[in-house]
Amino acid sequence: MSKHLRSLGILLIGIAAAPYLSAGTEFTPGPGESTVADTLIVSLKPGTGIAQILTSVVPQATASLISSRANTYLLHLPPGIQTALSKTLGSHPLVEYVEPNRRRTVNLGGPHDTNYSLQWALIIFRLSRRGTTCRIST
Repeated sequence: MSKHLRSLGILLIGIAAAPYLSAGTEFTPGPGESTVADTLIVSLKPGTGIAQILTSVVPQATASLISSRANTYLLHLPPGIQTALSKTLGSHPLVEYVEPNRRRTVNLGGPHDTNYSLQWALIIFRLSRRGTTCRIST
């Protein structure tokens, strides 16, 4: 009986420690993707502080909190070490993931559908100047 309990205890410890024994994931920029130089976004495993990572891996970097719920930070790095540090952090056991700080753009132009005027179900809502009523026009 005690042999089974001991085996069960070892199994439970292994299951509980598994997330901390695996390394993180490194996401690299795609071809033609624009990124902000000398910055990385890093998400840490639950219960890990950013100070643990900075002091052990890159003490000259600074970190800004992005999300306390997700334990995610924006790292500002010294010039020229972004690629090497990304690989190092990607293999660190306390890191969930690391990715470049990508530049995102939004196209706010009109629709590019040549048949847009033929789509009868599209309605444009326009608010009045007072903001109290809504006029619907087609």
